[in-house]
Amino acid sequence: FSVVGEKGDLYFNGLNTSKFKFFYNYEKSCIKFLTLSYLYKNFYELYLQNNLQIFMVLTNFCQYLNFKKIENFEN
Repeated sequence: FSVVGEKGDLYFNGLNTSKFKFFYNYEKSCIKFLTLSYLYKNFYELYLQNNLQIFMVLTNFCQYLNFKKIENFEN
């Protein structure tokens, strides 16, 4: 996990898990629960600057979209 920001944000990230954001603002604390989507899992680390890896991620995403389109069409 990492500590980010001046207000004390804590982020717990995992590829197949949910993202928990613990936000502490002065005397109040607020817990927000966000689920990871396919886009977030595959595009939040595109700083890699490796064209082959970026191509593979985009290819996988296009296959995912085609799968969802076929799945929705059958229903």
